[in-house]
Amino acid sequence: MKKMLVFASVAFFAACNNSGDNAKVESMGAGPDSSAVQNVSYAYPVVFSKFKIGDANHAKMLLEIWKDWDNGNLQTHKDYFADSIAMFLADAPPMMGKRDTMLASAQTFRNTYKTVQSSVDAVVPLYSIDSSSNWVAVWGREVHTNQKGKTDSVYLQEVWRLNKDNKFDLMYQFNSVPPAPPAPNKK
Repeated sequence: MKKMLVFASVAFFAACNNSGDNAKVESMGAGPDSSAVQNVSYAYPVVFSKFKIGDANHAKMLLEIWKDWDNGNLQTHKDYFADSIAMFLADAPPMMGKRDTMLASAQTFRNTYKTVQSSVDAVVPLYSIDSSSNWVAVWGREVHTNQKGKTDSVYLQEVWRLNKDNKFDLMYQFNSVPPAPPAPNKK
């Protein structure tokens, strides 16, 4: 279950003051005309094109799930998930099923790592005007070490949907493996 995002149509950056595991976040204003919805004609049909900034507590919930992944215990915030979940992972077949079954599968996969350390570049709580639904988009980097000691990293983009009960029920994940560093110059 590495981690997830897709809707990078809105960029929202937070100023963070790190002190251990707790980070103080101050959200930035969206601008003077952020409440205005523009009607734009796009070159392709777009399912979701009208958004406004959503509830920051939804972003907080998602980052707590990311922290649970890093800490290796997916049960800590299991109540953040709906009874049924669909996950479209970057490099695995889609997973759909009951919360407890899905979390058990994800925990089994997480246990293949000795350590996981994530960093977050941006998190954006979104409200889709088109579908009257709440989403959270996040992008960042995960560095993980498997049980044999091999360390690897991946850049992640994820988007998570919340249902009417404010529980996550759908997730899409995209990833990119960082390029290898250039070979040293031979003299």
